[in-house]
Amino acid sequence: MARINWPRDGLLLACMLVAENGWRELQPADKRVRSLSKILRKLPLHDDTAADPKFRSSGNVSRETGDIVTVHAGSHGATSKGGG
Repeated sequence: MARINWPRDGLLLACMLVAENGWRELQPADKRVRSLSKILRKLPLHDDTAADPKFRSSGNVSRETGDIVTVHAGSHGATSKGGG
């Protein structure tokens, strides 16, 4: 599957999760991550791409939250290039 950038609204929702989680990455098994994954997969933004089980999966959402954490002003780790 080709890499598809996150739309602004999806990034804002992921940022909200990270902020609510104390600016820490959320894991794939977290019910908030699973819920956001389901929401993102239902949005009519990417034609039939959402049919691919890897598209905006819980693992993908979790990874995006990790990318967000690395660019937060209080982060002490290396900055990721992010998925954007």
